[in-house]
Amino acid sequence: MIVHNKKNIATTLALCISVINAFAYIQEPPMPEARDGGGPPPPVGVPIDNGILILFAVAIIYGVYKILKRSKKQV
Repeated sequence: MIVHNKKNIATTLALCISVINAFAYIQEPPMPEARDGGGPPPPVGVPIDNGILILFAVAIIYGVYKILKRSKKQV
């Protein structure tokens, strides 16, 4: 049982480190150059809305639920 808990902790820690590393190197894209007309450059793109944070929260809650359900089943 202790080995299984250590395995879960190690997996969770590795996942957290991977996610943090993925977001650590995100940089702002360079602005596109102006067109010949001298007007402002076109917009860079549509940003991701706040729904992604809700998705991450739901995924974490679901993962904790599955881990707890699996640990209760083994006892």
